[in-house]
Amino acid sequence: MMIAAAFWRRIDVLGRDAARVSEADGGFQLLGHTVFLDPRGPTALRYVLNLARDWSTLDGHISGFIGDRQETIASRGRLPAGLSTAKTAAWQT
Repeated sequence: MMIAAAFWRRIDVLGRDAARVSEADGGFQLLGHTVFLDPRGPTALRYVLNLARDWSTLDGHISGFIGDRQETIASRGRLPAGLSTAKTAAWQT
């Protein structure tokens, strides 16, 4: 069952993100898509994160492209450092 959905845009560079949170086995699932202009080129990523009830990451999968590079990342537990632009990105709902 879907709990929440959001659509927002970056205000520091061109970019949009859409995501939804649903209940999943013993926790939540965050499913989303983001498109933005990265210094390496246009970027489009799809992400699926499976989260525990305390919102800690159980596993995740990110795929898409950044510039001319195809990216696919799968992880158990915490995602590798450097994946998130949240610390430097500016978003507006």
